[in-house]
Formats: sequence, C-alpha cells, structure tokens
Amino acid sequence: MTSCFPLSIYAADHQAYEGETTSVIIPMAAGYRGIMAGHQNTVFAIVPGRISIQVPGEAEKRVFVVSNGILKMEEGKCLILVNTCERPEDLDINRIKKAEERARRQLREQRDSREYQLAVAKLNRALNRLRQIQHENTKPK
Repeated sequence: MTSCFPLSIYAADHQAYEGETTSVIIPMAAGYRGIMAGHQNTVFAIVPGRISIQVPGEAEKRVFVVSNGILKMEEGKCLILVNTCERPEDLDINRIKKAEERARRQLREQRDSREYQLAVAKLNRALNRLRQIQHENTKPK
C-alpha cells in the first residue's frame, strides 16, 4: 500500500485540484469522513462544508469550501465532484452578505415552487460560506 493516491476535485465550473494527496477529509451528513491510500472502493455524499487535503511535502492542509457533491474512491483513485468549490481566502464577506440578503428577499416574494427552491439553495450556499469564513477567522494562528 502506498501512502499517496491521485485526487481530482471538480466544481461545476472549474477544476479545483489535480494531484497526489495523502489524505482527504470530507463533510458528510453524519460528520466528517477521512480517506487515505488503500481505501476500499466507495461512494460518499458530500454536504456543504470544508474539504481538507494533505498534499505531500506541504506542512499545512489545503482547504476548500464546497457545496453538495459526491466522492468516489475506485481502484486507488479519488474523484470529488461538487457544485461549488472555493478556497476560504477567496471568499468575500461583503459579496456573500449581499447574496444572502438577495436570497432572503426572493424567499419573501413567494414565487413559484422552482424559484422558491432556487432561493433556498442560494440562501444555504451563502450561509455555508459565512460559516466557513467565521471558522477561518476563529482558527488559532
């Protein structure tokens, strides 16, 4: 068994990471789950939160803020597909708060079911991103 394995992380609009890793930690409905080299073939549902990966040769883990998606581990290769994926340092709190306000306003307008569900999804994304910024700001330095 090797200590590294190939990992690909794709968002709907870009590739967030491609390369080797020694571990991946993903958010799931029941908590966080870790994946290491040699993990059995599996598929996991990812919920909004933080993915962290340990890249060989780097002291600090790389962190990504993600929305819903899936992780597939097959034949020693890991593939993560998520709707959105951002680095915490790229999040703009003012832009996120404006998106939250817009989503709340759309919810109050009582539109049809599809528009309501889109507004709920936008609000959930904004709230997740705000939680991740707060988490980043409360981390010990």
